[in-house]
Amino acid sequence: RVFAWLAASALLGRPRMALAQQMGKAARIGMLFPWTGPNPEDSVFIESEGPAYRALGWVEGQNLFVERRWAGPDPRRWREVAVEFKALQVALIVTVGTPAISVAREGAPGVPIVMVQAGDPVGAGFAKSLAHPGGVLTGTSAVGEEMFGKQLELLVSVVPRAARVGIMMNPSNPANGFFHQVLSQRARHLGVDLDRMVMSPSTAFELLIGSP
Repeated sequence: RVFAWLAASALLGRPRMALAQQMGKAARIGMLFPWTGPNPEDSVFIESEGPAYRALGWVEGQNLFVERRWAGPDPRRWREVAVEFKALQVALIVTVGTPAISVAREGAPGVPIVMVQAGDPVGAGFAKSLAHPGGVLTGTSAVGEEMFGKQLELLVSVVPRAARVGIMMNPSNPANGFFHQVLSQRARHLGVDLDRMVMSPSTAFELLIGSP
């Protein structure tokens, strides 16, 4: 729901006259999901959008149109979607995860982006600081030192005999250096070894669901 409110208020909260002059009678936003199709989390997110939009006077299908794209794990497809959104003159793009955020920014330069689950947005160059991000990107970061450390602690508590833990990392994700540093520090504290497995998003996706 927080993300829906961010999308609704980032640009759509501006006076309607300004958007009408820029985009015509209705506004349009784009949503880029970097997975192959809708999942339960998408349903919760999409269902929360309507009340957030309506609270600011926007009604989907009337004065607001939302372009949703499930682009899969291929960054090339993410870029294609971002280029498509820019051609559609969307008011903003909502997308999920550091790699997709980075590609969307490159594929649709100048288009405001609402970030969802950005990892280390300052280190990735998305924001000057968390308090004053600047530029045309806004949103939230759902990860941090405390969360990653707690995840590893929970894993070790569930499997107390674990001596080695593997982590899959996408080399194109600029936040992975930060993630690995935090996890390595906590792993040493917990007395477990950390194995870093570098793989592309598509390879990780096939590994998790089973390749054909």
